[in-house]
Amino acid sequence: LKCVAAPPRTRSVMGDAGEEPAAAPPAEETPAPAAAPAAAVPRGFVPHTEMPPMTGEPEQVEYCPTCGFPPDFCEFSPQWQVCKPWVLENYPQYYPELAGISLDEAKEKAAAKAQADAEKVQMRPGGKKKKEEVKLVQVKKMTRNKRKCVTVVIGLDLFGVKLEKAASLFKKKFACGAGVSKGAPGLPDEVEVQGDYEQEIVEVILANFKEVTPEQVKIVKGK
Repeated sequence: LKCVAAPPRTRSVMGDAGEEPAAAPPAEETPAPAAAPAAAVPRGFVPHTEMPPMTGEPEQVEYCPTCGFPPDFCEFSPQWQVCKPWVLENYPQYYPELAGISLDEAKEKAAAKAQADAEKVQMRPGGKKKKEEVKLVQVKKMTRNKRKCVTVVIGLDLFGVKLEKAASLFKKKFACGAGVSKGAPGLPDEVEVQGDYEQEIVEVILANFKEVTPEQVKIVKGK
């Protein structure tokens, strides 16, 4: 007998129960790439002479009379306590958190702060108090070239007196030469009057410059 090989067994496309196979899930759609943003068009230089004219009125900005800041920036000033009354009275809309503070109370605190700042003692390194500068007019007789005598006045400018004005007054009063001499480095300028007028010049200073008191004029020994 001749043996014939059986054909290869193929897998049925039907299920065990003869059902149709499940459909394959649909392929996910690939989103379309986003459009690239349009490139910015560079703006060329336009001289101010070719710009269109400005329209409307310029905005007027009022500044705080205490700190010099715009009203909405006063809180950043070291003088904020002193600025508060002006802000409360003129621009309360910028600081709603101050709604519960009365204007009189703010004025009292501002006055106290201003007085405390005025009386604040300057301190040196190490915590030492800095001595208050004493204003004093010094008058002394000096000898120039071993023969020429001049009277020197120092310190009038500390009282707001113009030295040129004082020299002109002395020149007219004593009918002599007088002028302002530049002080050495670190020293104040001085008024030089030709001649010996120590006592007389003190009387002229007190009579013409009322801001200087007798206690603030001192005759010192010269060279």
